[in-house]
Amino acid sequence: MTMIRTLMMTGLLAALATPALAGPGDAHHDMEGRAFARLDGEPSDAMLQHLARAAQELELDATQKENIQAILEQAREDLAATQEAGKDNRKQLHELLTADTLDEEQLAQTAGTSGDLLAERIVITAQAAHSALSQLTEEQRAELRTMREAHMGRMHERHESRDDA
Repeated sequence: MTMIRTLMMTGLLAALATPALAGPGDAHHDMEGRAFARLDGEPSDAMLQHLARAAQELELDATQKENIQAILEQAREDLAATQEAGKDNRKQLHELLTADTLDEEQLAQTAGTSGDLLAERIVITAQAAHSALSQLTEEQRAELRTMREAHMGRMHERHESRDDA
C-alpha cells in the first residue's frame, strides 16, 4: 500500500472512530460521545441512553427496571474499557502520524485496532440493547416502536423546516 493511501485510510478511520471511542475526558466527547444519564443518572452510551430514556416512559415493573438497569450498568463498564483503549490507540496513531519516519506497517496495525475497537463498541451496545428489550412485554415493545416512530417523525419535520429556511 502506498504511503499516501495509508495516510488517507488512517485519517478516514481515525475521523470515523474518534467520536465513537471518545470518553468523558476526550475533546470529542461533547460533540459526539455525549454522556447521558441512565435510569439512575450515571453516564452511558448514547444509544443505550435513548433506550433508557424511552424505558422511563414505559410502565415497567420493579423487576424490569432492576434488570434493565443492571444490563445498562454492565454495558457502561464494558464501554468504559473500550474508551480507555481507544484513547490509547488515538495517542499511538498521533505519534505514528507525527513521527519523523512513517512506519506503514505499524500504522496499518494501529488503524486496524481502531476499527476493532469500534466494532467491539457496536457489539457491546447491540447486545445490551437486545438484552434490555428482551425484558419488555410485547405491549411495551409495541409502545416503544410507536414512541420511536413519533420521534422519527419529529426529527423529519425539524430537518424539513431547516431545509425550508
